[in-house]
Amino acid sequence: MRFLKRLVVFLLIIFFVPGAYFLMRNYALKPLAVPLVSPGQPTGRPGIRFAIFSDVHSDTKNLKKAIEIVENNGIEMIIITGDLTTLGKKEELSSVKKLLDQSGLEYHVVPGNHDLWFGRQIKRDVFGEVFANQPTDFQKDNTKFILINNADDNKGIIDLMEVEKELENCPRIFCLVFLHEPLNHPYSKHIMGESDPAIASQAAFLINSFKQYQVKEVFAGHLHYASNYELDGLKTTLVGSLATERNTQAPRFLEVLSKEERKEVILE
Repeated sequence: MRFLKRLVVFLLIIFFVPGAYFLMRNYALKPLAVPLVSPGQPTGRPGIRFAIFSDVHSDTKNLKKAIEIVENNGIEMIIITGDLTTLGKKEELSSVKKLLDQSGLEYHVVPGNHDLWFGRQIKRDVFGEVFANQPTDFQKDNTKFILINNADDNKGIIDLMEVEKELENCPRIFCLVFLHEPLNHPYSKHIMGESDPAIASQAAFLINSFKQYQVKEVFAGHLHYASNYELDGLKTTLVGSLATERNTQAPRFLEVLSKEERKEVILE
């Protein structure tokens, strides 16, 4: 009997102790295998509430009104997706910049085709002289903002390799793109490269790159008609015009409040 008891104890030691050691080593002492936020997945909302204006066309009255609304709504930043002016003359651009500076809000702008028109005539970068040192990308918390000048039909856009460099970390964070001319549209032909096959091929390159690097949304203007759609695998939001003239809708702008929440503000 004593021999049997010793044999049972011996067998328990042989089989139980190594198993217990294995469990402790591989489970109890390891960090959690699943992080709270999985790599490559954006968190629930952009890190900043911001407004998007478009196609102001030197309508300073509506611009003032929109800035006042933005300030009252606690918005922290404005992005303008082009056509701040009618002809792109220096005094027009300076007038818009003065209002933006006086607001004290952070703002970023990309040019529209109207903003570049006068500069092309005199062969000067008038827009760049007034709005100097505008970044092509920047990051706020978990959101990356990428600003692209695609409004110059004579030169196309910035270097495509530079754009791809700006997109590199987009699979890991929440990336938004801002430009003036939409890259595609369900029925309108007024898109990037509408009259130039070479520029149209650049637009196609951008669409493929944005899909590849998992850009979450593209914001554009140009058409003076607010809408949103998904085409060629790319989600696009068109921001309505802020101007009263040449506008088929009431003047409006967009507030982005979270990853999913958008608020269209219509000026009365």
